[in-house]
Amino acid sequence: LPLGWVEYETLLDPFTVINVVDYSDAGMDPYNQARTFEEIRRMTREIAETGAIPFAVGGDHSIPNGTFRGIVDVYGKKKVAFVHFDAHLDRGFGKFGAFYHSGSYMTMAVDEGLLDGKHVVQIGMSTPVFGEKDWKGVLKEGGTVFHLHEIRRDGIEATFEKVYEKLKGIDLIYVSFDIDTFDNSYAPGVGSAPPTGMSPNELFPELRKLAATKTIVGFDLVEYQPFYDNRGQQTARLCRRVMFQFLTGIAMKKKGLAPDWVNPLVEGEP
Repeated sequence: LPLGWVEYETLLDPFTVINVVDYSDAGMDPYNQARTFEEIRRMTREIAETGAIPFAVGGDHSIPNGTFRGIVDVYGKKKVAFVHFDAHLDRGFGKFGAFYHSGSYMTMAVDEGLLDGKHVVQIGMSTPVFGEKDWKGVLKEGGTVFHLHEIRRDGIEATFEKVYEKLKGIDLIYVSFDIDTFDNSYAPGVGSAPPTGMSPNELFPELRKLAATKTIVGFDLVEYQPFYDNRGQQTARLCRRVMFQFLTGIAMKKKGLAPDWVNPLVEGEP
């Protein structure tokens, strides 16, 4: 990149530590959703087989129906945990008669034996769409849901300590990040905009730490809706910064830096 990129808190330019390549777009069949997901799966598998980490950017939250399957093709069934950031639970089956949709991917992955239910961690839930039965269904599978209420009560750092405790037996992580995890004031350009959510200031350090602690093997960032974004492209800029936190964390792990490391120049006097 001509001007370079430096992550503010670490003063680290991840592009000098890791190689980042735009691998182009996955093919899409506008008449056949299943074929589209098979192409996304093939392309994800092709990247992951080299040892690289696929970052899928764009689309709605049905995308993991393809990307996560491609990751499982390479790393094996029930070998990869699924960490899901979202305001919505995204658990269900058959929306408007569609087999694949933006709320089916985890349910299908667990039902098909691709994903162990106890390796599902969902962070940031704050939507009124789902009822008590839906939440209990995840818990029955062994999954963990961190609601916005709980995060605000206990604090973000304490919440992520619980995340690491939940995932202590598994290192390989697939991250699925819905940009509507953030409060609508930070992310107006989303498909389903919740009026409540998290803030970049509280979440960015924890995203970086997650990537520096665990082994990220796949990542998607979804639900950005440019038609709803403002003239300053606020949400697009936020999407870019989310990916940048994960890339920085991956670079930190490669350099052997502590996951919570902050450059002393930025840290200032205690």
